Amino acid sequence: MRIGWVLFTALLLAMSPSIGVAQDDSTGSDTNQAGHDGTLLEQLRVLAEKGNPLAQEALGEMYATGVGVQQDFSEAVRWHRLAAEQGVVEAEFSLGGLYLRGEGVAQDYIEAARWFRLAAEQGYADAQYQLGFLCNEGQGVPQDYAEAARWFRLAAEQGHAEAQFNLGIYSQLGLGVAQDMSEALRWFRLSADQGYAPAQYNVGVHYNEGLGIPQDYIEAARWFRLSADQGYAPAQFNLGVHYDQGLSISPQFSEAAHWYRLAADQGYAPAQHNLGVCYYNGQGVAQDYSEALRMFRLAAEQGDTSSQMNLGMMYANGDGVQQDFVTALMCFSVARANGEMLGREYGAILENNMTPAEITVAKEDAEACIESAYTNCEW
Repeated sequence: MRIGWVLFTALLLAMSPSIGVAQDDSTGSDTNQAGHDGTLLEQLRVLAEKGNPLAQEALGEMYATGVGVQQDFSEAVRWHRLAAEQGVVEAEFSLGGLYLRGEGVAQDYIEAARWFRLAAEQGYADAQYQLGFLCNEGQGVPQDYAEAARWFRLAAEQGHAEAQFNLGIYSQLGLGVAQDMSEALRWFRLSADQGYAPAQYNVGVHYNEGLGIPQDYIEAARWFRLSADQGYAPAQFNLGVHYDQGLSISPQFSEAAHWYRLAADQGYAPAQHNLGVCYYNGQGVAQDYSEALRMFRLAAEQGDTSSQMNLGMMYANGDGVQQDFVTALMCFSVARANGEMLGREYGAILENNMTPAEITVAKEDAEACIESAYTNCEW
C-alpha cells in the first residue's frame, strides 16, 4: 500500500479563522521610570484625584499597561471607571476590555457588553468591533448575527481592519447578511490592503478558487505570499501547495517543503501532514521515514485523518518502524471513525491476516485513542 499525496486547498479554512478579540500585545515595565515619567505620574495623579476625566483615563491606562508604574489591574479598573462614568469613550472601551478578560475584576461579559455599547454608541470603532464580537459569540448579549454584522459594518466603515475581515466572513457565509462572494471579496481586500494577514490569505483563496472573481493562480500566490511573510500558517501551507503542484510557478519541491515546514512548526496539521509526505517520498527533502512518522503523528494527534491513514500504512508496511498489524488496524479504525471510508477497506485487508485476539486489541486501542481525544494513542 502506497501513501497517497493529500493536498488541501483550505477553502473551509479560509472561512474559519476565529472572529476574535484583538489583543493588546504590549508589555509594561514593573518598575517606575525615572525623571520625566515620575513627574508626569505625580501631575496626573493630582489632576485625577481632582476629578479630571482625561487624567483619570491616562492613569488607568498606565496601570493597565505597566508603563511608568507597576502594573496593577485593580488600580486600572478604578481609574478607568472614574473616567468612564464621566463619558470618556476610551475609558469606557478599556473598562469593557478589563471586564471581558477578567483583569482587576471578575470576568463579566454582561458588564463588558454594557461598557462597549456606551463607547460604540459614541462611534468608537474598536468598541463597535468588540460589541460585534460579543453578539457573534452570544457573550453578555443574545447571539445575533444580524446585530453583529451591524456593529462590524459600523467599525468597518471607519477602516477597522479586523471588522472589515469579519464582515467579509459574514458575507461569505451569509451570516446576518445576504451571502455574496463579491461583497466578501470587497471587504477582505479592504482589510488586506491594510496588511491584515488573515484577510490577505482570504483574498488569495478567492483568487485560487475563483470565488466572486475569475480564477487566477498567480494573483492567489501573490496574496498568499503577503500573508505567509507575516507568519500566517494557512497561507504558508497554501503557498507550499502552489510550489508543490506548480499552480502559479514551476514545481519547486524544496520551496514547497520550506513553506510546509514554516506552517508545520506552528502546529498546522495539514502542513505537518504534507511535510510528512515530503519526508516519506524524499521530495524536496532527504527521504527520512522517522521524520515522516513524527510529522504524521503530530497531525494525527490533531485529528487529521489523512495522517492517521498514513501512520496505518507505515505500520502495515514496516516503513521506518517494525511491522505491526495491530497498530496499523488501530490507526485505520480511528480514521474510519473520523469519516475516512478507506479506513474500512484497508482495515478489512489487514484483518484477513490477523487473529481474532489481535483484532480485538486493535479496536480497543482505537476506542481508547478516540476517547482520549488522541492523547492516548499508541502510534
